[in-house]
Amino acid sequence: MDPENSTTEADTAIRDLITQADAAHAEIQTYRNDTRYRPEYADQLATKARDNLQQTIADTNTRVQELLDSAARDADVALAKTRTPTSPEQIAAQQLASTRVRATLDALGPASAAEVLAEDGDVAGLRELYAAIPTYTAVALKNEPAENRQAHIAELRASVERRLEAVASPEEQAAIRGRARINDLRAALDSAVSYSFSPSPTKAIALGYSVPEVNQPVAPQQAPTVPFWQALRDYQQ
Repeated sequence: MDPENSTTEADTAIRDLITQADAAHAEIQTYRNDTRYRPEYADQLATKARDNLQQTIADTNTRVQELLDSAARDADVALAKTRTPTSPEQIAAQQLASTRVRATLDALGPASAAEVLAEDGDVAGLRELYAAIPTYTAVALKNEPAENRQAHIAELRASVERRLEAVASPEEQAAIRGRARINDLRAALDSAVSYSFSPSPTKAIALGYSVPEVNQPVAPQQAPTVPFWQALRDYQQ
């Protein structure tokens, strides 16, 4: 599947999950509050609605992860292609950048090195810095847990790519933006899954930051009333 189609489908699935979760929690709240239902019957209806929602969350999470993993692989291939030197001049420039970046990295560290290279418009240098960050971090943070090192590597590389995007070729810029979009959607999925399991004001705020323009969750007291015949039909299915 085309990477753009994958990310569009993933975005739609995340937004659909939020809508379905709001509706399911409103339905559950209605069952709990409607005095027409005996408590044990209301519990049965609510349990069924909650189980259906949990299955929807699990299915959506799996599908979106698959879409984003596929898009990420395509983005990595596209970036590798744009960053591989093909002419003698490009190969020479990359070799010179390797020496220059090692010296700059040792003297300034990755964050400051990225600023210096970006100010110079040094595309080859920024690419080399991006590639050198894992090795540099493995030595600099050798006593840190592997998970912390990986998080630091991801943060530094994202910072380098933001600077590289401003000076790279249009093809590389598009691939960089695509990968950033994938990372944003992964964060949006995490927020949507957490919110869908158990909505709260704090989670709704976090959701608003990671998934812009989502519908505001329905407050329990505003939950639509489920007709008795519908509740009975749902229970019997």
